[in-house]
Amino acid sequence: MDMNHDLTLTGWATDSNDPDSFFRPLLSCAAINSQTNYAPLV
Repeated sequence: MDMNHDLTLTGWATDSNDPDSFFRPLLSCAAINSQTNYAPLV
């Protein structure tokens, strides 16, 4: 059995525990202009 595996860990943390600071950059209407909100393109 080959035990040679690659591992990558990534993550993203917000400045505070407020859900708004996490979701607003991703889901706000302003995110469409910066092309970070992919939902309207699906």
